[in-house]
Amino acid sequence: MDTVALEFIDGVVTVVAIILGICGLFLIFLDLGDTGPPGKSRRAFTAFWSTMEQQSWKDVSRLVVGHLTGSISLFVDYWFGQSERNIATSGIFLFVVLIAIPLAAVANMALGGSSFLFWVLAVSFGVLVFQTVLGEIRRSSPVNALVSVFLFGSVFLFVPGYVFVSFTDRLLNLAVGHAFLGSVLTVPLLYLVCHSVALLSKVVLPAHGFYRHGSVFLASLPVVYILVFLTFLVSQFARADLALPKHWPMLLICLAATGISSAIVAALLRTAGNSKFYQRGLGWRCAVALIAAAILAVLVLILGGPELSMFARLKILVGVAPGGTAMQLGPLFWLMHLPFAPILAIMISFGVGYIAKFVVSLAGLLSGPAQPIQRPFFLNGLVMLMASIMLGAAKWAT
Repeated sequence: MDTVALEFIDGVVTVVAIILGICGLFLIFLDLGDTGPPGKSRRAFTAFWSTMEQQSWKDVSRLVVGHLTGSISLFVDYWFGQSERNIATSGIFLFVVLIAIPLAAVANMALGGSSFLFWVLAVSFGVLVFQTVLGEIRRSSPVNALVSVFLFGSVFLFVPGYVFVSFTDRLLNLAVGHAFLGSVLTVPLLYLVCHSVALLSKVVLPAHGFYRHGSVFLASLPVVYILVFLTFLVSQFARADLALPKHWPMLLICLAATGISSAIVAALLRTAGNSKFYQRGLGWRCAVALIAAAILAVLVLILGGPELSMFARLKILVGVAPGGTAMQLGPLFWLMHLPFAPILAIMISFGVGYIAKFVVSLAGLLSGPAQPIQRPFFLNGLVMLMASIMLGAAKWAT
């Protein structure tokens, strides 16, 4: 038995339970006094709890699916739609691409480094000036269109992508702790590239399903990028004696596999909410998502892991050492299970939904069903406190 990894997991569960308990108690005490005028968040949580109170137990999963699909759509539309509606995205682009990267390129060239990026930016600026002049000439519209395509590809795709690849290549050669911290600072570059590709797909393929499903895939990549480096860090702490496959093939296949899994789960949830036979449809959709995640997990080891037999890969998938029968939760185990992360998030959401239904039902019994929801943060705190107690009980039982 892999006692080292199990002890690490036990410690992580303890920390999560303590954090949930502290946050839950904070929210409970926060809502005990005079709440004052309701703000935007209080009104939103009040509406959620009122809706949860009116739902039957069998419709809780449908409510959770509805909130998840709505949240995914809002997230994708806000962060990967037109940046004019999002000040944060415009600010990131202006600071990173138009200020930070040019200054870094000049400093790098001045210190004796490569001048390639500097000349790319200089040529792009020259082309921009040329386009400004062409914009005044009506007959030059075909040339102006080609120039616009060049500027979009260079400024929105190539420049942040080139810097992202350079930084990531450096991170993969650092210690895992420094690499994780660096990934948090590097991920805005990946976000800008994914945002630009999402906008391009919306223009090129507006009536195809690629934009709907591809946008979820692209939106998941920045999150998965940090998650991969976090997995590198966790794997190193859990089993420092095993080799850590921290290289480009593993990073790329983890990004692709987990992104595809996210798109599959989002698509299945979207169709489940519209299904007439909801409960039956949700079951087989979860089964399809699990099978797809298992296939993607095996592909992670095939394309990014060491040379192993298929039987050895399947043994790693279930937590068994590839060369024996003992439990082993090493780096390959955690990395190949990244495609299961979207499904795990859905399962946690279902669990939180049923805990919330229990809490609001208990509150209705104590205060009377006719009483409106007045302290939503108190109920939020109870949900977090109950989740903390359940984690603590599960830890004690094992």
